[in-house]
Formats: sequence, C-alpha cells, structure tokens
Amino acid sequence: MGIDIDPAMIDVVRRYCVDFGLNRDDVGVEDKIRRFSQGRGCNAVIITAASSSLDPINFAGAISWKRGTIVVVGDGPKNKGGRLRF
Repeated sequence: MGIDIDPAMIDVVRRYCVDFGLNRDDVGVEDKIRRFSQGRGCNAVIITAASSSLDPINFAGAISWKRGTIVVVGDGPKNKGGRLRF
C-alpha cells in the first residue's frame, strides 16, 4: 500500500510497485485502508514525509492496528504543544 499527496507519485506506485495506492487528501482514506486491510489496519507504517505538522504521525496511528509499528525516517515533527491522537 502506498499513500502520498502527489498524484503523479501515486500513479507511479500504482503502475510499478503496489496493489493499492491512495492520495492522503482523498475523502474517506482511513475507511478505504480499513476495508483494504479487512478491518485490521496496517501492521507497519513508514513515514518519509518532511513536515512540521503532527498530521503524518497522527494519520499513521489512525491507520495502524493496535500493536502496529510506526517508523519515522529523517527529521519528523517536534511535539510543541500539539496533541498526538493515537
């Protein structure tokens, strides 16, 4: 599964790499992931997005299963009073 905000990258991964590619900004993206994973969520999420927002981390928590692994590659956001939602 691949998720990105760039439609061109989603086309590339759909063509060459993954069975399921989504745009992060799609309506109902979390529900689509739950359906694809038969309600379980993702075993692991690798975040490679450079962002000062906590959204990538909160999104990863929302789409992973209870004991899933979340890996942040590179410089992730700093929690400066923001709230993690998972």
